[in-house]
Amino acid sequence: MKVEESVNTIKISETPGCLWILGVFFVVIAGILLWGTLGGFSNWNEIETWELIATFIICVIGIAAGVWVISGGPITRVVIDRLENTVSVNKYGFFGKRSSLYRFEEVSHFCLIEDKDSDDLPIWSIGIRLTSGETIPITAMAIHAEELQQGYVFQFNEYMRKEMPSHKQYLELDE
Repeated sequence: MKVEESVNTIKISETPGCLWILGVFFVVIAGILLWGTLGGFSNWNEIETWELIATFIICVIGIAAGVWVISGGPITRVVIDRLENTVSVNKYGFFGKRSSLYRFEEVSHFCLIEDKDSDDLPIWSIGIRLTSGETIPITAMAIHAEELQQGYVFQFNEYMRKEMPSHKQYLELDE
């Protein structure tokens, strides 16, 4: 995650390039093999029908997995603008761009969103808590470093003048 702070704006960028590379790898390799099962192999006539069907199914699963990996990690751009009192969230993914614009009055504060990884350990991502009670995730990449994410949350809330740090946050900053 990259954070650029100026006098009147904070720009937050998250680009999960490794996920996209992995997803493209799945799509390209599975696509080449799929082309082969549809007649692209030089020995296509010698391959058993059940082998072609099995390879076709595996290729379709590989392409679907690649698309799923890419769509699960969109490029995210968040701009906190103090002049216009807005928070804009833009996500660029496999299926296009999704944009949201929130006024400062609609935003309660930035928060941490806790989830569990495959080993049942906590992982943290950053979200926006709206005054309606809804929490909107703004980062797709959750990490184990709660303190690092908490530092970003503190910085964004302080910038918006939304939330004073709690006693717990002060203790975490001292450690």
